[in-house]
Amino acid sequence: MHKFFIYIGNIVLIVQLWGCNGFEEPKIPMQFTPKAALPIGRASATSFVVKDNAYVTCGRDENGVYLNDLWRYDAQADTWTQLNDVPFKGRVKAVAQVINNQVYIGLGFNGHVYQDSCYLRDFWKYTPDTDTWERCADFPSKNSNVAISFAHGYYFYTACGFFSYFTSEVHKYDTNSDTWKKCDHAYFPARGGATGCSDGTHCFAGTGYNTTSMNDWWEYLPLSNKWRRLADIPGKGREFAASQMLNGRVFVLGGRYFGGSLTTGFLFDDMLEYDIARNKWLLVGHLPQGGRENMVTFTISGKGYFGLGEDANGKILNDIYSWND
Repeated sequence: MHKFFIYIGNIVLIVQLWGCNGFEEPKIPMQFTPKAALPIGRASATSFVVKDNAYVTCGRDENGVYLNDLWRYDAQADTWTQLNDVPFKGRVKAVAQVINNQVYIGLGFNGHVYQDSCYLRDFWKYTPDTDTWERCADFPSKNSNVAISFAHGYYFYTACGFFSYFTSEVHKYDTNSDTWKKCDHAYFPARGGATGCSDGTHCFAGTGYNTTSMNDWWEYLPLSNKWRRLADIPGKGREFAASQMLNGRVFVLGGRYFGGSLTTGFLFDDMLEYDIARNKWLLVGHLPQGGRENMVTFTISGKGYFGLGEDANGKILNDIYSWND
């Protein structure tokens, strides 16, 4: 089970045929606009947005090096600026959320799959206005790889993850008291490599991997610590997809179908929308340049962005695209 997260990036993939998932092609597909590429491509990076500036950090490059650089994207100028490196070890699959214009970021993985110390538990606060960092209380669980996160009020939530096993644990971090608390267990199947998104009110999560690729979709209710199951994504499951909430709409992009150790799998090139009111999934477009996984997404001024990650041949990408909802 450990080896999954290391060797899967080298698997040769095939392109998905859309009839397999049974979606109807959209009459007017989503249109994407190329933007300035990030100077250094990467997969499994982390992104966040503060005051209409997007930031990208960490990830692994084309040589498998774990990165700890930090870049800021100015959407109006369509330019990237490199900032000071982050003060912590480079990593993949870190989680980050913005609360009151401050960034909380940590967890992730760096190193050898069988070494406990490579499952990172450090947690940090970043203030972009002053470009300063502060070390916060460490994450209390070892299941710190391939987790997901949400922000709700002044709490930072993490869910799922992997160490020596997949978990469904939920932890919340109180930004006022710098303390972590494990939430009482609420039913949600254990997994890693899921995707999650939130808009401060709704928190959605699903897909991922645990012995096989998963296609379920859920809403997390922070006030009651309950999960509410929603409509599954039709067709094959996926992991390492991206998701984003934009103007009350929920989008899921790309990802991989792995299935299990006996399959070669494939990448998705789809952009799906979850219709909250109708509890239904729709195909709204296809990603330019084909399928990809381990990408980043963010929103600035009512516009969505995605990019980076890796393609079906394992090529590390540095391109960025925008879309309007």
